[in-house]
Amino acid sequence: MAAAAAAIFFVGAVDAHGPTRQRADSSVEINASVEKVWAAVGDFGNMDWHPRVSETQIEGAGTDEAVRTLVLESGDAIVQEIRRYDEERMTYAYRATEFDVDVLPVSNYTGTITVTENGDGTSTVEWRAAFTRAEQQNDPPEHLNEEAAHAAINALYEEGLSGLKELVEGGS
Repeated sequence: MAAAAAAIFFVGAVDAHGPTRQRADSSVEINASVEKVWAAVGDFGNMDWHPRVSETQIEGAGTDEAVRTLVLESGDAIVQEIRRYDEERMTYAYRATEFDVDVLPVSNYTGTITVTENGDGTSTVEWRAAFTRAEQQNDPPEHLNEEAAHAAINALYEEGLSGLKELVEGGS
């Protein structure tokens, strides 16, 4: 009897947990040299390659304390700060500090973009994220749960990488 009560308690405890750290990873192969791809994506102060971004505002460009504001086509804004920038390895990491969860239903969001050479004249861009769902309490509403967070990040990354590929391969 005690084992059954403990099992019921344990199942209830598992269902009543807060958010856990989630990860997302997207990549795209681009038919261009790493130098050309990095020239497009490596400038933290310019995210014109993303279809949702209408304007990028940058403060402290080229410093370890750079902060960018992405003004979206919707008029909403996402503020991000650089965490690590490595020109030689063609990678940078950043974290989002201000945004509306109705636009991006996550919290504690960090991202990393890396460009690597494939050896055949093509390059791969990998975009990784770590985040928790927007709602920190148990039993979040559907639009703020883990599934909504993953769907939003995956859509954002797929659109962005498609836009980058089109820009670089189109020669614009």
